[in-house]
Amino acid sequence: MSNDLKIGIIHYHLRGGGVTRVIENTVKALDATSTDTVVLIGEDPPVTCSIRSSCRIVEGISYGYGEDDVEVDTIVEEIKDQARSALGSLPDLWHIHNHALGKNVKLTRAVLKLAEEGHRFLFQMHDFAEDGRPGNYKKYREYEVDERNLDLTPYLYPQADHLHYGVLNGRDYRFLSDAGLEVSRLHLIQNPVFVEEEENDFEGEAPDTLKDNLFDPDKELFLYPTRAIRRKNMGEFLLWSILSDANKEFAVTLAPKNPEQRSSYATWTSLGNKYQLPLHFEVGRRWHGSFPQLMRRADYIVTTSVAEGFGFCFLEPWLFDRPLFGRDLPLITDDFRKDEIELPGLYRSLTLPIEWFTEERLFNALEEGLKQTYQTYGKSISKREIKEAIALLTKNDQIDFGVLDETAQEQIVELLIHRPDLHYHFDPNELIPPEGAPSQSLIQQNREKIQSHFSLEKFRDRLISLYKEVAESTPSSVEYGLSEDLLDRFLDPEMFTLLRT
Repeated sequence: MSNDLKIGIIHYHLRGGGVTRVIENTVKALDATSTDTVVLIGEDPPVTCSIRSSCRIVEGISYGYGEDDVEVDTIVEEIKDQARSALGSLPDLWHIHNHALGKNVKLTRAVLKLAEEGHRFLFQMHDFAEDGRPGNYKKYREYEVDERNLDLTPYLYPQADHLHYGVLNGRDYRFLSDAGLEVSRLHLIQNPVFVEEEENDFEGEAPDTLKDNLFDPDKELFLYPTRAIRRKNMGEFLLWSILSDANKEFAVTLAPKNPEQRSSYATWTSLGNKYQLPLHFEVGRRWHGSFPQLMRRADYIVTTSVAEGFGFCFLEPWLFDRPLFGRDLPLITDDFRKDEIELPGLYRSLTLPIEWFTEERLFNALEEGLKQTYQTYGKSISKREIKEAIALLTKNDQIDFGVLDETAQEQIVELLIHRPDLHYHFDPNELIPPEGAPSQSLIQQNREKIQSHFSLEKFRDRLISLYKEVAESTPSSVEYGLSEDLLDRFLDPEMFTLLRT
């Protein structure tokens, strides 16, 4: 086979976000090779998108749940036609991102038809509908495959010699392999991580006119560079601001875009304003400089997220010479520790005494959350299993703050505002770093290791090698069957949190 590959990349959109960044980096990396690439998306890319010239629009593949008038067969043919128009022929393989996320059921079905026709695919899994997205998964359960089957879920993960899968972390690799995916067609694709100094990117939002006193120059700034959706666990970030001393202030960069997430976000902005907490919201919109400048303006970077895909938040701070503190996610960070990246400022959990709650109300919330999650996923959970799960989540009469929903978190935040005598329960060095930690040498060491392990050049070399492997595969008959086992792994009670129901 020729070394000149033709690649068709497919995604719903190129709005700002982690997957868009990966696609942009992919095209950027491939530009330095003889590979021809087209990016098929369902809507016009933003004017700030760096790969607009590589894009073609396919009607009906943007976010949506199958209610559009575009038929699956029409989508299939339009995908082929747009690729032929851009590349001169069909691609050697399709590289599709998050095909089974539940954001557009008809696109999932179209991709399955292409796979069954013998088209070679690299399915790159950034996120899973099975992972704390029961509403997305429900769309597959309710989709009419044909007149006999109203459930698409058994067909989400086709297996054949010409169908390969790429995952971001060791957890997802284990889950898919344990569920039955052939490991010779399963690949770990770690994202490139680097800083572009010219980047002035808060999704193209124009900054407001500012004075130079957005932050107090006499206070240490703890920055949470994130969009404040539910899984980012903003209540815990507010908790930091309550337990800190007077010479510290806190900031989060972006508000949620999804209207369903904004009510949760409003809880925290209202609470912050009500008690005049040392906390700034949406500084990405109000900051007058670039993102790199904002990161370097901070003294410390924070994450309190309860779930991540690849885990950019654990790596990027070190590239700006800033230490990271906050919540550890070992299923994600263990991959980085294997690369000798040290993350000393992270804690595994932030536990609270059960006696701080109305026990019956807390246990009822956990029970209802478990029942609702399992029901939405089309699974049953027995009373015994619920009891065992709650016992696990409340072991030693303690519960992790990250397991709670916003209502319970808000109660704890207000309790600690009104009862400073209860602050003794927390070790201040667990949340707020002691003076001088970590050392500059550790920061430099982490930066150098990240630049070495996660460079764009290494990403490109790994991707080209994988593309060649997929392109040289021989199509075989498509089989299904691992969906149920994969779902069971994501429904592990140890991973349960009410912030993802």
